[in-house]
Amino acid sequence: MIQEIKNRPPYIHITDLKISFPVGENITVWLSGQYNEAEYNYSLTAIGAATNEKVSNYEYSLTYDTPGTYTLFAVLTGKGATKGKELTSNILTLTVV
Repeated sequence: MIQEIKNRPPYIHITDLKISFPVGENITVWLSGQYNEAEYNYSLTAIGAATNEKVSNYEYSLTYDTPGTYTLFAVLTGKGATKGKELTSNILTLTVV
């Protein structure tokens, strides 16, 4: 059971259920799941984002200044005892208008 949880990929989601976002609007992205913060480095890849601020390991704030379709995903990279291990989240697609 614990092994299954340790190997489960993270899941990211957006609280706001809109289909599209206006240019410049703040978008909050959440990472669901609990992982040992001492064993993983957390990052959110949001190509094309004007800002990608890490509020915490579980919350990120994004803005886009150009209309378009963008993808984002989280990656947890192991360190210490989990060095070399990588967990990649689901992929979200956002439309900015």
